[in-house]
Amino acid sequence: MTERFSYRIPMHHEGHLVTLGEILDVIDGKGLEWRLTDFEAIAVPDFGLDILSIERAVSGTRGGLIFSFNALLEVAQGLDQVINCEILGYATDVPRIPGEAVVIVQALDSTEWILKADDPRARLDLGSSLLHG
Repeated sequence: MTERFSYRIPMHHEGHLVTLGEILDVIDGKGLEWRLTDFEAIAVPDFGLDILSIERAVSGTRGGLIFSFNALLEVAQGLDQVINCEILGYATDVPRIPGEAVVIVQALDSTEWILKADDPRARLDLGSSLLHG
């Protein structure tokens, strides 16, 4: 991936835990296909999200579990904390090089988020305070 943008965002930012939902809010991801390729998280109690099922499905699926952007946003609402994850966004409107994601979202050991984008279709809210903290 040739990166146009690459951001490292501490998970503990300005006194609070930065959630997956906040990271996804920076991305206009509706025109992309999303694949969850790594996932370890803690659910919001009583939200009804079966984290173990998602973790098993991700680890048992070659190439990642496919989500729409709206479905990713719904999952993010049910997460209290993300420990590790990798979410890849692929352009669906043009042929792509196999394996070439236009957006990569990673969570590393509950310490930081990494957000990378290399394509104009990966529209990021560059004015977000998360990207300039």
